[in-house]
Amino acid sequence: MEIEDVTDQEFLQQWAATELWSTPLYYQDALKRWPQRHAAAISAIAQARPGGVLFHCVRGHDRTGIIALLLLGLVGVLPGEIITDYELSPDPVREEILMRHNSSVQKSLLDTLAGLDIAQYLLGGGSQSDLDAIHRRFLE
Repeated sequence: MEIEDVTDQEFLQQWAATELWSTPLYYQDALKRWPQRHAAAISAIAQARPGGVLFHCVRGHDRTGIIALLLLGLVGVLPGEIITDYELSPDPVREEILMRHNSSVQKSLLDTLAGLDIAQYLLGGGSQSDLDAIHRRFLE
């Protein structure tokens, strides 16, 4: 399932054609562009058969990070803990890119989470029953 529209020329020029696609710096823009795609990914996880669920990014452009951020935030994980979880996958190249752009993992993720009501965001393209299913899957 694609969580981005790679036919979006503006997106391709701003993010995919740059090193920034592999960082959380592009999260805010991606969240604005494709709420339905993100909600569909969360819905697929919510509707999966009982047991473990694997989600991943094929090329390492941090799309897994977006879905992980949404899932963790949805079930009430605090921003600091989301950042700690993200930092469990260290990437020295990503850290260098962020520093060159006067940012960091912590700053870019906090900026993304600031003012983002994840449940409301996902309801724009999903259903309350999917959100409830995620809570059950993660918290029960």
